[in-house]
Amino acid sequence: MKRFLSWLGVFSLLLLLSACGGDTTEPTSVADIEFTRVGTADLSLDKPTSWNFLTRAEDPTKLPKGVLFIMSAVEPWGAGQTFATVAVAEEKLPQGTSSKQYAEAGSLKTQGEIAGYKKISEESLSIGGQDAKLLEFSGRDSFEGTEFIWQHLFVAQDGKGYVVSSTAPQDATVEQRTLLKRIVTSLAFSAPQQ
Repeated sequence: MKRFLSWLGVFSLLLLLSACGGDTTEPTSVADIEFTRVGTADLSLDKPTSWNFLTRAEDPTKLPKGVLFIMSAVEPWGAGQTFATVAVAEEKLPQGTSSKQYAEAGSLKTQGEIAGYKKISEESLSIGGQDAKLLEFSGRDSFEGTEFIWQHLFVAQDGKGYVVSSTAPQDATVEQRTLLKRIVTSLAFSAPQQ
């Protein structure tokens, strides 16, 4: 069976982008945030209009192999002054791999790569008519031992596996985690409409 995408590269990128600081601002309510659709010709996500956005097509040298695009908050969250980030990655899957199998393999791989891995929640849902799995977990990065919360959405479609991964500081508020879930679960298998 082919190797699934190494999440260590994606985690490293998310953690590096999360590590800078400044003044802290928090969303007051997800309902108060304006969104726009961003993505590629094949898939899209909702992005807060104030967030940064970079695609592989714009600069392939800045994103690890398999990462299609990444977005990040423009202002840091929490006492650790880290930036929330969301990345979308894809990989070719072995014939017949289901979203459930993809999520199970991704979850096991993640448990081995994240120090202090602790599952917070797991949710089954449907994305574009496909079964999907949303996992939320916490753990420490391998650089400084900083604690983070991740949300991973796993979906298999047309022989490809997609993971939408968010990273936030351990002290992210419920509202911030709700915002990240809103972004992560907004995945659609269609180009963004302008």
